[in-house]
Amino acid sequence: MVAKPPFTCFGSDRDAGAVRMAGENAERAGVSGWTTFRQHAVSDLEPPEGPPSLVIVNPPYGARIGDRAPLFALYGALGNTLLERFTGWRVGLITMDHALARATGLPFAPPGSPVLHGGLKVTLFQTGRLG
Repeated sequence: MVAKPPFTCFGSDRDAGAVRMAGENAERAGVSGWTTFRQHAVSDLEPPEGPPSLVIVNPPYGARIGDRAPLFALYGALGNTLLERFTGWRVGLITMDHALARATGLPFAPPGSPVLHGGLKVTLFQTGRLG
């Protein structure tokens, strides 16, 4: 069993199967006591109770999707939701596509070097506190 940290991790996805698997993985890893997973659209995302903290997001970025064109709307919705509802929060976004990151409209600092993630080179885009 992993010791409970002084925070809770929240995760969400629009796909019920992904949410179920996340809960099962948390259970196997011994961290289910401090994780919460919910199924909903990105436009329904709300900050949890408590002070602003950190949002880390790994949205789809086209390698497995194929056509990346529909992803621009998803990234735009994500950016709008975070800018409207997550004042004071910092954001980290993982993607291999710089154009998709820009589609969020979030004020990212210059990104660092890409790293390998599942055989793909991805970049972490980071903001300061929003708002």
